[in-house]
Amino acid sequence: MRFLDDLLVVLECNRLPLAACPALAETDFNIASLYATLRAADPPQLPRVADYSVEARHPKPREIELFKIGDTIPMLVATQLTFNQADRPIELTIQVYRGDCYRFRASITNRP
Repeated sequence: MRFLDDLLVVLECNRLPLAACPALAETDFNIASLYATLRAADPPQLPRVADYSVEARHPKPREIELFKIGDTIPMLVATQLTFNQADRPIELTIQVYRGDCYRFRASITNRP
């Protein structure tokens, strides 16, 4: 959960394969960085590229409760699948944002 001035603005769930980085099971992410932990793995897990999508939808009952919102506030749901240097998936992240508190921005380029 991420807050802004005591207001919940995003729920985030990350899934990572323990086989790629067994230290994940013992790491306290209240004080540690996920990506620093991945880089310190043996072998290092270096995020190289991610597929990312965003969609709008109505909130689910649990989100209404957690966000303390009505059922008419739109939610933005971002799904990200991250791949390492060997093109293997190392992270699946799903983020649910309050649509009234978040803006999605992107840059689009044709650079190789």
